Amino acid sequence: MYVVPMAREKDARVPLEKRWTPPPPGWIKLNTDASFISSDKPSGGGAILAACSPLKNCQDAEDAEAKAALMGIKLLNNRGHDKIMLELDCSEVVKALNSTRTDRSKQWASYEEAKTLLRSFDGHSIGHEKRECNRLLMQ
Repeated sequence: MYVVPMAREKDARVPLEKRWTPPPPGWIKLNTDASFISSDKPSGGGAILAACSPLKNCQDAEDAEAKAALMGIKLLNNRGHDKIMLELDCSEVVKALNSTRTDRSKQWASYEEAKTLLRSFDGHSIGHEKRECNRLLMQ
């Protein structure tokens, strides 16, 4: 959803800022994100519902994003939530988690574990959101 300014600008159709939107009633929303540094340092990942924690043995940015998503899914599964909306800023991970095909990438173990856990929920959706939607905006 774009917030369109009600300003006196010439072109008010230009989106100013994309904002986080809440889930529908009865659902819980999880936005995950990860960082990856190509060195010996651990990558970081987190979910808005959880504190950031180190992710070990990440091979690349996609691997870090997949592991951050898996971490969040595990958290919600352990808390007994029924319906979840998962939003990530990595389109490759979104495609892999929404796919019914067996994944053959380096991240296959994370993807398959996440898909197995997702099937345990009464409902789930997985979508792509840009990174700026991971900010909590208070108004």
